[in-house]
Amino acid sequence: MPGGPHAGRPRFAQTVLADMIDRIASGEFAPGASLPSEPELLAEYGVSRGVAREAVKLLESRGIARTHHGLGTRVTPYDDWNLLDPIVLSACTRYDIDQQIQSELATLRASLESDLAESAARVATPADIDVLDEYLEDMQQSVERPDEFHDIDVLFHGKLMSMTGSRLIRQVVRTVHDYVRREVEMSFATVDELRATNDEHTAIRDAVAAGDPVAARAAMTAHITDAWVRRSSAIREHAREEGLP
Repeated sequence: MPGGPHAGRPRFAQTVLADMIDRIASGEFAPGASLPSEPELLAEYGVSRGVAREAVKLLESRGIARTHHGLGTRVTPYDDWNLLDPIVLSACTRYDIDQQIQSELATLRASLESDLAESAARVATPADIDVLDEYLEDMQQSVERPDEFHDIDVLFHGKLMSMTGSRLIRQVVRTVHDYVRREVEMSFATVDELRATNDEHTAIRDAVAAGDPVAARAAMTAHITDAWVRRSSAIREHAREEGLP
C-alpha cells in the first residue's frame, strides 16, 4: 500500500539497476564476470537486502545477468541482453565506441520508418501536410538551437508515423530514436547538419504531399542513412580530438 514499509524499494532498486547496467555496459563487468555479492551491494549502495535482491531480479529480467546457485550472479553474453529495454539501450549506446550498435539502430530506423513514410504517402490529407509544414518552418527557425530543433524533429517524425496507425512499429521506432537522440545526436549537431536535415525533411514532405509512396520511401531512407553518416563522422572526429580509441 502507498507509504508502506516497501514504498521506496522500487525507486532505490531502479537506481541500483541503472548504475549496475552502466558499469556492465562500460566494460567494468564483462560477460562471464561475477557481479558484486549481496553483502557487497549493501555496502556499495547503502540499501536494504530487499532492494539489492530486487535490483538483481531487474538485471535478470533484462537478460543482462543470471544468478547461479552457489556461484553468485554473473553477466550474461551480449546476445542475451534486451537491447530494446530503455535503460540497457541508453547505456550500451553511451559506451558504443566502435559505433556498431548505433549503426545497427540507424539501419533499423531506416527500414521501419521508410515503410511508414511509404504508407503515409498513401493516406496523407491536406490537414496532415499543413502540420508537417508547420514543423518544417519551426525547425528552420531553430537550426541554431539544437535542443529545440530535435524536439520538433521528433514531432515531425511522430506525425508521419501517426498517419499510418501502426502503433507497434511506432513504439519500436520511438524507443530507438529517443535514446540515440539523447545519447548521441544532441552532442554533435551543428547548424550545417541541422540545415541539411531539414532539407531532407522537406524532400520527405514533398513526396508524401504528392502521394508518391516510392519517393517517400526513398526520401526517408536517404534522410536516416545520410544523417547517420554525418553523425558518425562527427563522432569519429570528436574521438580523435579527445584522443579516444
